[in-house]
Amino acid sequence: MFRDMDRSFVVSGAGHFVLILWILFGDFLFSPPAPPEMAVTEVSMVSEAEFNAMMAGAGEPAEPPPSETATEAPAVSTPPRPRPQPPQPEAEPEPAPVDETLPEEVVPQPEDVPEPIAPPAEVEQPVPAPPSSRPPRPRPSLRVAQTPTEAPPEDVVEAEEVQERVTDAPTPEQATETETQEATAPPEAATEIVTEAEEVEEAPTLAPTSSKRPKSRPRQPVRTAEPAEEAPAETVAEAPAEASAETPAEPETDTQAVDDAVAAAIAAEAASSAPSESTSSAPAGSIAANGPPMTAGETDALRVAVERCWNVGALSTEAQRTTISVNVTVGQDKKPVSASITLAGTNGSDAATRQAFEAARRAILRCGAQGFPLPDDKYETWRELELIFDKGRVGL
Repeated sequence: MFRDMDRSFVVSGAGHFVLILWILFGDFLFSPPAPPEMAVTEVSMVSEAEFNAMMAGAGEPAEPPPSETATEAPAVSTPPRPRPQPPQPEAEPEPAPVDETLPEEVVPQPEDVPEPIAPPAEVEQPVPAPPSSRPPRPRPSLRVAQTPTEAPPEDVVEAEEVQERVTDAPTPEQATETETQEATAPPEAATEIVTEAEEVEEAPTLAPTSSKRPKSRPRQPVRTAEPAEEAPAETVAEAPAEASAETPAEPETDTQAVDDAVAAAIAAEAASSAPSESTSSAPAGSIAANGPPMTAGETDALRVAVERCWNVGALSTEAQRTTISVNVTVGQDKKPVSASITLAGTNGSDAATRQAFEAARRAILRCGAQGFPLPDDKYETWRELELIFDKGRVGL
């Protein structure tokens, strides 16, 4: 049994040994057949002209030698086979001549330039003002009332009752003085008192919302002609009535009356430097010195009242620097007599004096419409007053 097993081992080992040898040395023992050699032909490149030249230069094929049989036989003339002519090379077509003439330059014609169109006019667009959330500022006023009232014009006398200006024109049959009723209006009033804390600046706007209408010139009150001669202090009130009884007075405008007063004052100063009769009879502060003198408090009250109504903002610079003296007669009701307001002296030019006198006259009439703050027991002292208007201050 073991002997059969040894035989199988030997056979198996021998087979494996041969297989290993064949794998290792099989390439040397069994080489593959060599591949057939490739046929190689040398070729040269020739042009078509060279090829045609080679074909034309090739000789005719050699004729075989005549055989004996052919010599013995009668010669039969055979026409020679025409030899094919080699194809003639086609001539290359000559290139067409190039026209070297340059085309004529075309001069560009100037194009019609259209007329420039004017740009549209720029319209300035209004800049809207930003809305302000600040409440409207109350209007300041020195007088408080239930119904607010606008400030009256400068040529209107302040009064509680409103009345229109009425002038009674004189007739030939009437010998009395022409009476003029001045227009009155209630003084400026507001519904509340405005304190300094409430006076705040308004919000700035980008552009004005509207333009103000130019202020028209106030109408001048109609005045009557003044008497030519001045009466003494005791008969000042009766002089206009006597003059009107003798000669009917013709109505004149306030501007003419002011011009006459200014011209008369300048002429009087130029003629004589002596004080006038009206100013020399009494010291400064009053013309008539028949009564007891006024105290400093009473004088200041009158001065402050006139200064409150004196508007110097509308005057020119020269008129503001002009100092004028104005005489005025005050009645027992403490109201000034309109016809008695005259110019006593000045240190300015005609135009500046005229403006300053008009402003002073309006201040006297407006503040005296309700009566001046004067003591009742000193009527003889303040009946004739001389007011000095000097650079924003009123002196007596």
